[in-house]
Amino acid sequence: EIFGNFSDLKINVTKPNWGPAYNNLLKPEKSDFSLILNSWRDLYQFGNFENYIENRENIVQRYINFFKNVQNTGSVIFVSTWDFPPFFTNKSEEINFLNQRLYDLSKEYENIIILPLFTNSKNYNFNWHSSRDWYSFGHIMTLDSFIYSAFCICNNIKHLIFGIKKVIVIDLDNTLWGGIIGDDGIENIKIGQETPHGRIFSDIQSYFKMIKNNGVLLTISSKNEYEIGVNGFKHDQSILKISDFSCIKINWRRKSENIEEMSKELNMGLSSFVFIDDNPLEREEVKLSLPDVSVPDIGSNPEDFLNIISHFDYFGDKLKITEEDRSRNNMYKEEVIREKSKINYLTDDDFQKSLQIKIRLYKPQPDKLNRVFQLTNKTNQFNFTTIRVTKSDLNDYIKDLNKDIVVIESSDKFGNYGIISIMYLSYNKNTVTIDNWLMSCRVFNKSIENATILTIVDHYKKLNFNVLRGRYIKTKKNMVIKNLLPSLFFIYNDISKYWELKFDESPHNKIVNNCEVRNDI
Repeated sequence: EIFGNFSDLKINVTKPNWGPAYNNLLKPEKSDFSLILNSWRDLYQFGNFENYIENRENIVQRYINFFKNVQNTGSVIFVSTWDFPPFFTNKSEEINFLNQRLYDLSKEYENIIILPLFTNSKNYNFNWHSSRDWYSFGHIMTLDSFIYSAFCICNNIKHLIFGIKKVIVIDLDNTLWGGIIGDDGIENIKIGQETPHGRIFSDIQSYFKMIKNNGVLLTISSKNEYEIGVNGFKHDQSILKISDFSCIKINWRRKSENIEEMSKELNMGLSSFVFIDDNPLEREEVKLSLPDVSVPDIGSNPEDFLNIISHFDYFGDKLKITEEDRSRNNMYKEEVIREKSKINYLTDDDFQKSLQIKIRLYKPQPDKLNRVFQLTNKTNQFNFTTIRVTKSDLNDYIKDLNKDIVVIESSDKFGNYGIISIMYLSYNKNTVTIDNWLMSCRVFNKSIENATILTIVDHYKKLNFNVLRGRYIKTKKNMVIKNLLPSLFFIYNDISKYWELKFDESPHNKIVNNCEVRNDI
């Protein structure tokens, strides 16, 4: 259910041996994901705990050597932090040092993800250690902690392959502040450090501010009069401001209707949404009306809200954050400005020309591969095949001399879109095949897709290819592109089952292109 067409994923699990027979941390064999479970017992059980801890730089160096060996294999490596003994030891500071060094190293290597499984398990009141399980079975963790750790790891794999949630819809009264703004007034709602109740909601707002800064879009759906609802953000202790929200629906409509409208305005699928509301009736209404929206049962006690939300890990807080993620809020605010300016033009063609769109096509360098991987796996609507890839798949594709990945980034007079499209190409004799092509829907229908095809045709025609072909695999989510290939004058071949465009018949003069193009392929 989690992996879909990834049932053949190879996951390698190891527990490193730090004893005298130690040779290699882990051989960098071919696997999609590897998990290294560290344990204080690996440093202790050979009777020389003092020496191994005091030799901490040797341990760190072994990890550095290992990370260097696996950084180009395409495998994602999960590394657990070291846990602590269940008895007192004066070496806790040394174990903290080793854990901090793991976090430091993970920043240098794109494919390394550190998991604080011990800390997380303790936060949920699971007993991590069991003397009986260790002495009887050699288990370094209890069954509960094993199950919880597996849940955490599967969540991270799911996020890496399918992407994270990108929009959170939040209620106001008794969700972002204590009390009812319409009845209590600004001065009497609970927020701030002066009261126990207020501290709870300060923490809740701080959490949402943090995920907003990581690129998740914050939106509001609240039943109230608009002028009354927004007053809560004028409280001098409010951490969130009205400017932190990308979309605001404060009205008396059903909340499912508001969310559907947001989905259209933001051009985001409903499966990207999480709905947070303290009212169980509102949660149930959205669950029944919009089954694609995630609706955690946060209960009625605000002290539990953050634990419950973070338990589901909707937003992939262990994953690497790209620059596109951090700038997503600004990008969508720029999109609102674009849409408002559209009313000043009689035709879409005039509007597109006014945007002064620029695009650049190039082959991605290693520092861009995380964005390539992310966009490939999270894009559903403009996606010719919706086939997902692992980082190992991506690495193999790049190494193949008969294949190319072309990245398209874009900007206009309102701002920079960043990387908005990926095309996977392979070659056979005189034919270039589009193995997959995907594009962020926020730039669809701005003639960028037209300019991309024209540039690809011109580029590969000069390299003596004469046919460009592609396959469109229709799904419920990518119907938006069903007419794209015919509009670009591709002709369907009943024999090969591909859409084909012969370069000598390419109708450049009939395809609208309002973009300034820079070809760095």
